[in-house]
Amino acid sequence: MNFEQEWRDKMLYANVAPNETVWEGVALHLAQKRKKSHTKKWIFWWAAAMFPLFLGDGQFLWFSNENTTPLTQQQNETVTIHQPQTLTTNTPTKAKNIIIKKEPLPTHENKLVFVASADYGLESQKILSKRQSEEKPLEVLGKPKQRRFWMQTYSSLEQSFTKFDFHSLVPTASRSPFVSPAIAQVEKRVKDELASYTPLVSWRLGIDGGYQINHHWYVTTGLHFTRNIASLDVNAQNKYPEIAKFYGEIPVTPIPIAIATIPTTPNVESIVTEDQDMLITTFMAVAEPKSKKFIQKTDYISIPVKVGYQIQKNRFRYALALGAEGSYLLNNSFSSQEEQLNQVVKHLNRYQVSALAEISVGVSVSDKALLHISPTFRKSLNSPFAINSPLQQTQNFTIGLSGGVQYRF
Repeated sequence: MNFEQEWRDKMLYANVAPNETVWEGVALHLAQKRKKSHTKKWIFWWAAAMFPLFLGDGQFLWFSNENTTPLTQQQNETVTIHQPQTLTTNTPTKAKNIIIKKEPLPTHENKLVFVASADYGLESQKILSKRQSEEKPLEVLGKPKQRRFWMQTYSSLEQSFTKFDFHSLVPTASRSPFVSPAIAQVEKRVKDELASYTPLVSWRLGIDGGYQINHHWYVTTGLHFTRNIASLDVNAQNKYPEIAKFYGEIPVTPIPIAIATIPTTPNVESIVTEDQDMLITTFMAVAEPKSKKFIQKTDYISIPVKVGYQIQKNRFRYALALGAEGSYLLNNSFSSQEEQLNQVVKHLNRYQVSALAEISVGVSVSDKALLHISPTFRKSLNSPFAINSPLQQTQNFTIGLSGGVQYRF
């Protein structure tokens, strides 16, 4: 408004002419009135905007979850504020940048989020989506959503401890004075031979596959090839398989049998007698015992099945697994095939069943590769020998140390 016109309207009946000082006073007075008026208007609109917040428990009632953008992370927003220009100065005001710290807003359902402006909501959504696309999630071994399957190589060295429980072939009370020395001599040789059976070393190669059930539990199976090497001092070895026939099959009491029931060899003359004592004594006199070292090699193919529990600590993985293993005999060979061995050592069961326990410690070298080392314990559940005899009651316990590389995908 023109100050001179306003002055004339208000000072219509005045006879004085306003000078420059009066005009400045009028302008200052009007500027103060406008400033007060603007302040009242801002207070009114601010109160009108805050009123729905108090009714809606701190949030706008007319906003919905579809129209709002939840802020899940704490962000800083730069707001530019321009100060109003007063009439008393001619220099332009400078804009000031004020950093306002935004606190995380609630994101749960049925809660409404107050958004200062639509532009700010869109910009924050773009920033969050860009940051999530650029950031690579941290891979942690053992989480089923990230790495459920794995394959690992398996190689180990093992040492077996075999103990034989010896029992007499014939009870002492049922032995006659003539049969006892012969049977005792045969029994002693068999015991000496089995007592000299010493497992030297076993090595195992294979591959395992695993599946992660959840964060801790997992199952694994695989295919292993095992070679066992043992030494044997053959004290009871001889050239006549007829003697070996009695090692595990001597009757409880001496009974007369015909010589035709026992195969003969060209080296021994057939003696027609009904005295089994005399038959054994004759064979033992012809076949002198000889002590000789043999090396026995047995090859097995095995399928282990284990259930384990693991704990992941940073880069390290600790696990304990229990399970069972089924083995099939592929080969049973000796260092010399020219000599006749007794049936107890020569005949092995084709199938073996063992219980096993494994303790594993691993360290991750990347998000997919893991180096592991595992002490393993095995206990045979059935006899390794095929012939049923008291001499074959054994306790076979194996301790091994395995290692390899685990790859997760």
